[in-house]
Amino acid sequence: MVKQDLNYKVSLKVCLIAKKKALRLIVIDYRAQFGLVRYYGNEILRQNPRSTVQVSIMKNENDQSIFTGIYIYLGALKYGFLEGC
Repeated sequence: MVKQDLNYKVSLKVCLIAKKKALRLIVIDYRAQFGLVRYYGNEILRQNPRSTVQVSIMKNENDQSIFTGIYIYLGALKYGFLEGC
């Protein structure tokens, strides 16, 4: 595909190295984003004070925090529903 589009021949070894680097960058970005989940939850509460945010995290055998889920219930929805009933 690279040879057809760019008229350049790439060896299998170069492709594997590039793939390894790309996957490493994805994992680093993935960990950084999940590290910000609590910040995102606090920002939601700051912008929507009557909201509910629960972040679920578990510890693995290496005592590392593992994100397992997030629950968000925006205050406008919560109280809009209650006032409408």
